[in-house]
Amino acid sequence: MFIHRFVPAIAGLSVLLSTVPVQAQTYQYDAPPPRVINESGNEPERLAADNQAVVYGTWDFNYSATPDGNLFVTRIFASDFGQGSAAASIQIDCGRGFFRHVVTPLFYANGSSSGTPMNDVAVNQWLVMDRQTSFGQAMMRSCEAAAAEEGTTWQWFN
Repeated sequence: MFIHRFVPAIAGLSVLLSTVPVQAQTYQYDAPPPRVINESGNEPERLAADNQAVVYGTWDFNYSATPDGNLFVTRIFASDFGQGSAAASIQIDCGRGFFRHVVTPLFYANGSSSGTPMNDVAVNQWLVMDRQTSFGQAMMRSCEAAAAEEGTTWQWFN
């Protein structure tokens, strides 16, 4: 399966953007530095799919909760586009609906085992999450999983 090539470098593409979601709460705390993701050896999980891509995430992820109730999740994602795939480590600002690439994502063309750096994708620049795409839905599921580990349910506002 193609996904084995991506651990630990799995991803999302910044071209999947939309408008800023309406916020029900104002979050005041800056993002903590993304932490290293430990590898448990578990297979990545399929998080979302649409007619553009199937998005996988590493089973392992980490998160930080801020005093104002926001969550910042770091996870490695892979997007399979059929003819190619992309992989990168992403930090998600769940409350504001933003994400940023932690390292330069890689593109794998037509089953290649070596990725090409996507140098045109900015690293550490916050981008807007498009919750209508498979990539956005995968990030949403990651926020929900982190909230569940915190013992709560993440509430999405329109």
